[in-house]
Amino acid sequence: MGTAIKICGITSLEEMKWLAEEAVEYAGIVLFFEESRRCCSPQRAEWIVSETKKICNPPKLVAVCVSPTKEQVAIIEEIGFDYLQIHGTLSDEVVHLANLPIIRAVGYLEERETVLEVSGKVIGTLYDSACPGSGVAYDWGTLTVPQESEKLFFLAGGLTPENVKHAIEVLHPDVVDVSSGVERAGSVGKDKEKILDFISEVRGVENGRKGKTNES
Repeated sequence: MGTAIKICGITSLEEMKWLAEEAVEYAGIVLFFEESRRCCSPQRAEWIVSETKKICNPPKLVAVCVSPTKEQVAIIEEIGFDYLQIHGTLSDEVVHLANLPIIRAVGYLEERETVLEVSGKVIGTLYDSACPGSGVAYDWGTLTVPQESEKLFFLAGGLTPENVKHAIEVLHPDVVDVSSGVERAGSVGKDKEKILDFISEVRGVENGRKGKTNES
């Protein structure tokens, strides 16, 4: 199986349609974090989610939040998301009450939490830069990923069409996650050409592997 793709910080239905056309596996919408320029209101997120599910071959929808309360998690579940991505604090209460699969986001130098290993609700760990959403890459050689873990390995933090191929070759993540790296310069919103370039680079790695296998 090849490396899956997650485009995060989606703010419009048009962007969702681009992802569906290219069979991108995951799309992230930021909620309840006003500090982010990509943050959507629950009302807008609900509309985007509802309309996205009418599209042919939509991506899996990920609600991206920071230290959510149980009330916020309830709203996210009502909206109809497929996954819950949690940065910041992950409380035992939220883990207990959440009905959605959780993607736990951690800084690449942070200690792994026990909950990541013991909770069946946590299906994956997303390793991000020290400042999530900044678009700043870090030294992937400093990242230690448990080899025997059954959790999905999401790689984020400064990925771009120019460096994602190298990141995949170094770390072999299950999913690569990009936001800033495919945005329009100086404004909110994604750049379609950058998204297409990113997808091409990711899928080019897999095609290269298949070619080598066929030659051997």
